[in-house]
Amino acid sequence: MKTILLLCCAVVLTVQASDSQTITNWDESVQGVQMAITMTNSVITKESRVPLFITVTNASKYNVNIMEEGFTVLLNSDSGKAITLISPPPIYQIRHLTSLGPGESHVWNILTTLGENLDSGSYALQASVGFSAFSANERRVFGLSSNLLKVQVK
Repeated sequence: MKTILLLCCAVVLTVQASDSQTITNWDESVQGVQMAITMTNSVITKESRVPLFITVTNASKYNVNIMEEGFTVLLNSDSGKAITLISPPPIYQIRHLTSLGPGESHVWNILTTLGENLDSGSYALQASVGFSAFSANERRVFGLSSNLLKVQVK
């Protein structure tokens, strides 16, 4: 009789948000749904790749769908100039929805790049996206905005 020894190994990776990613300033709730934008660093270098973390939480009693390709991310200067970092495709090209039940949250990690023509200075990042909320009787579409996240561009 042959004895075979089988070893199993499980690896669990945990991603823990740094202090700079702790969400303390959610924007206003829309139908019980909120969105926040965070980064690992508040100083951004021109021509660098910038990871953004967009979190949506559903505190409503309804299921909601978030249009994954529908995010818009703006970089607003202190002088009032708005630069679009990410813009959504036409609505008919949005094919992926993330469903969130009551009490659920989801984090999207979106990578963008800043151009070299961007002026150095203070800016505020803000994201927006559309979502639909539905119950047994109706389905409605809403717009959702994140907090303003202060960043420095160097």
